[in-house]
Amino acid sequence: MERKREEIRAGEAVKMECVISRVGKDYYWTSRGNAPLALVEDAWGTMTFATPDGVGYIRIIKTAGKEIASQMGDTEKNFDYVEHTLMGLSGVSTYGVRRK
Repeated sequence: MERKREEIRAGEAVKMECVISRVGKDYYWTSRGNAPLALVEDAWGTMTFATPDGVGYIRIIKTAGKEIASQMGDTEKNFDYVEHTLMGLSGVSTYGVRRK
């Protein structure tokens, strides 16, 4: 299995912005062609927005759960969400921070 870690420069990161929109009670992955999303919230302080077709998901640490989640490790401490997209058996994970 091949893994590649790549740092994204600030100018490039703007183009890769993860955007979720809410229209009424429905959620859409705006930055991925308005793909519909299903929301699942757990008791651990995360929200997961997943595409019904299994192509990807976004997992967000809720603001209220950030302090506890940060104790898990550097990933949870340094980032607020992960966006994961799949193509076949390969995937791309992009970590980011919530805009203030």
